[in-house]
Amino acid sequence: MTEQTRLGRLATVSGAGDPHVVPTWFAVEDDRVHIHTQAKSRKAQNVAATGKYALTVDEETMPYKGVTVGGRAEVVGNDVVGSIALVKQLAIAHVGTESGPGYGEFIASMPGEHVPLVLHVDDAESWDFS
Repeated sequence: MTEQTRLGRLATVSGAGDPHVVPTWFAVEDDRVHIHTQAKSRKAQNVAATGKYALTVDEETMPYKGVTVGGRAEVVGNDVVGSIALVKQLAIAHVGTESGPGYGEFIASMPGEHVPLVLHVDDAESWDFS
């Protein structure tokens, strides 16, 4: 998950059991994954309702390899993980050092409450078809 910058696919489930999968930027810190989002996003609402997630990060070309992690998830306050600093860091990693800071500022300036998701890596499964 940390070899190079990649897009993850975050799966959550609503309180009613409806699945939801979205592409997402992420940062790994120790045995946790941090994601920036809006408080009213479906992924944040699902995490708040069920506290569960799965995240897949993989190679999209042969030889395929990747990892799926899952476990407990929570929406935390910005005093735990600064969501604005996180989205700026992620924008630089994904968009580049030239355009990333401006893009991070753009995302941070979007109206609404910005929140971090903390995904605890309780389970991991990897594959490698090399």
